Amino acid sequence: MKRVLREAVRSNADLVSGNVDFVVIARPPIVDLLESDGFAAVEAKLVEVFRKASLFGPREERKSLS
Repeated sequence: MKRVLREAVRSNADLVSGNVDFVVIARPPIVDLLESDGFAAVEAKLVEVFRKASLFGPREERKSLS
C-alpha cells in the first residue's frame, strides 16, 4: 500500500501548487479499493482528496480544460 500511495502522490505532485509536504494515512477501505478497482481508482481517490484540500493550482485547471 505504501508504494501505491507514494506513486499516486508522485504522479500528481507537479499539479500541486506551492512547496508542500504530504502525510497520507491509509485507512482499510483504500486496501479494498486497490484490490477491487486497481491503482487508477486509488489515484483518483487521492486526486479527489487533493482537490477537496484545495492543493491543486492553476496548472491543474489548465490541464483539465484541455
